[in-house]
This record gives sequence, structure tokens and C-alpha cells, in this order.
Amino acid sequence: MSSDDRRRDILEQLLAHGTVQSADIERRHKVSRMTVHRDLDALVAEGWAARVRGGITVSGDPSFESDYRFRAMQSLPEKARMAKAAAALVKDGMTVGLGYGSTVATVVPHLAQRSGVTVVTGSLPIIEAVAQIPQINLVVVGGTLIRRFAGLFGPSAEDAYKTLLLDLCILSSAAATLPDVFHPDEQVVAAKRGLLKAANKSVLMMGHSKLNGRALHRLCGLDEIDTLITDAPLSDQAPTGDTQIIVA
Repeated sequence: MSSDDRRRDILEQLLAHGTVQSADIERRHKVSRMTVHRDLDALVAEGWAARVRGGITVSGDPSFESDYRFRAMQSLPEKARMAKAAAALVKDGMTVGLGYGSTVATVVPHLAQRSGVTVVTGSLPIIEAVAQIPQINLVVVGGTLIRRFAGLFGPSAEDAYKTLLLDLCILSSAAATLPDVFHPDEQVVAAKRGLLKAANKSVLMMGHSKLNGRALHRLCGLDEIDTLITDAPLSDQAPTGDTQIIVA
């Protein structure tokens, strides 16, 4: 088996289990420990996973956000429910800013049912999806490509958001310990904050599994969010303030 085929198999195991152990890969593929280390190092370098003792993982570490391609394959039923709820808040004629997450991208197909909607985004998957829906107007926010996050970031993106006035923005993020919302990457935070400040109303989409952690950079407080959409009820003690909570 070639190294490419072996790494694809490791990714399949990672997708299925969230974590893979070096010893398991050695036994599964009958290769040396050094070969396994090279494979895992390559996958980490490509942004698929983070190192943990004895292997790699994409689970349980809010300080790390995996490659967009991996995240796009996760929690699909939950994302579908949240997307339907978020799309219901988009009305005909609105100008809507869509953030960079794989959760937000699931909203796009629902917008085909709206009339006169304009989407503003720097997310490459969202740009590609909206381009296939002729009735949606598309404004692309430029910047520097960060492949791992499949989006355009940096000063150009941040400056562009300062010139825009949006009816609504829809965001997601990597982690939250309410009322604070976090993300591990500074450039992503800067772009999302620009999007948030440009909008009259804001929606945050976050699955319940993300609502129990922190990451390096604070994105916002829940008091800056008008509506939080999640996939399971919050505890009665959750500090939600005046933010509307929708459980999808």
C-alpha cells in the first residue's frame, strides 16, 4: 500500500472514531513506528488533526480546529437541523453575511427559497455554493487564503467589512463557555468580528458539544449575539441573558 493510500485509510479511521493511535496503525498496516510517525506528522501538517499522546485526534480539544474538509463531514444531522432554523430567520430582500464555518455553509441550500437575498462572505465553500444559485446575489470579501479554514482573511477582509451594512450575519465558532465565545485562530477571529460589527442582527450556530470549552482568542460575548441556535437544550444555569435560544 502506498503512503497516500495508507494516509487516506488513517483519515477514514479518524473520521469514524475521532482519534487514532500509532500502535493501532502499526498493527493495521504492518509498518514501522517511524513510518507511522511520518504519516501522522503529514496529516497534522495538513491541518487534519492535532497531536495527542500516542496518536492524533480531532476530538475534545477546543484549542484546535481541524481542516475544513474534515469538519464538513461531521455532525451532519445536527447541522441540518440548525441550518433550517437559521434560514428561517432570513427574509426576502435581506443582505446576509455568512461566516466561515462548515456549520454556516449548510444554510446556503435553504436560501434558494428566498427572493432578492444578497450573501456577503469570504468562505470559499459558500462562494462556490452560492454561485450555483442564480437568484442569490453574491458579494465576495477578498483577502489572503488560509487553506485550512477554506476562507479569505487578513487586513483586506477586515477592511471590507467596515464598508458594509448587513441586515443579518450568521456565524459559528470552535468553542464557548457561555457567555464567552472563542476561536483558536487570531485571523479568523478578526474577520468574524468584522462581520459581526457590520450586521444589525446576529445569529450564532453552535452544536452543544462545543459549548463546554475555551480556545486562545475570545470572539465575542453572548450579549453581542441576538440568537443562539444549538442542537440540544442548555442547562437552566446557562448565562444566556437576553439572547434568544433556539434548540433545533
